[in-house]
Amino acid sequence: MRFRASSIVIFDADVLFFAGIFKLIHRLRGNVLVLDIHDYYPSARGQRKLRIVSMFADRVVGVSHFVLDQISVRSNTSRCVRPMVLTEAIRERPVGDFVVGIVGRVSSDKDVHRVLELSRLTSNDVVYSIRGGADASSAGYLASILVELEKAEFSNIRYEGVVERHALYDGLSALLVFNTTEPSGRVVAEAQAAGCPPIVPNSGGAFEYVEDGRSGFVYSHDDIDGLAALLNGLGQNRANSFELEQACREWVSENYSPDASAAMYAQGIAL
Repeated sequence: MRFRASSIVIFDADVLFFAGIFKLIHRLRGNVLVLDIHDYYPSARGQRKLRIVSMFADRVVGVSHFVLDQISVRSNTSRCVRPMVLTEAIRERPVGDFVVGIVGRVSSDKDVHRVLELSRLTSNDVVYSIRGGADASSAGYLASILVELEKAEFSNIRYEGVVERHALYDGLSALLVFNTTEPSGRVVAEAQAAGCPPIVPNSGGAFEYVEDGRSGFVYSHDDIDGLAALLNGLGQNRANSFELEQACREWVSENYSPDASAAMYAQGIAL
């Protein structure tokens, strides 16, 4: 729970329920209860609980329209990009192959296994780099992918394990997101700051952080052939790669500057 002026910003929906019980006291003191939604609840039960709890809030803000769609949109509901501290990263540019990075936790909800099907549809000069680890609940999922990668047909997919944050986007030509329920675009913004164009599905919250063709690319989440065609095209035509990198960095400076993000957030949580 955080305080800003007379607004009480709550990041845990369960805490909001208890705060809402004393809503009359908060009202008498001039406080405003604000719920900040940053998660996606995949189950109907979870979304129902969120809708009920959100009724105790005076205002609701979220990191994307996607997460806000879980509740009934009303006049005091707004999308806010939570202030992010992003600095332009010095990235080692790729040499040779067109390297597509799949970055972050390796788990079934991230749909990382889709890279196996995708690799069969793309040319040999498109190489995939999986960077990330798995927690205890996803260890079996990662193991099943590693077994598949031992097959010769997947020689263009590399598993690099956990990579240090400062080197996360080194050598990558693009970042690929499979997850169709990604709540926001933090990883997308980080890639853009490094000049690494993100390729995201048109479902979830990630694509709200991308202007198609300028600060990355958006593909239809149920069209694997279309995604393969996009990657093949990017791999074969790299003449404008530098311009695209610069456009990504410009996008970050225009949209994610600390001052602009903080001002948007402050406006979002105030009545």
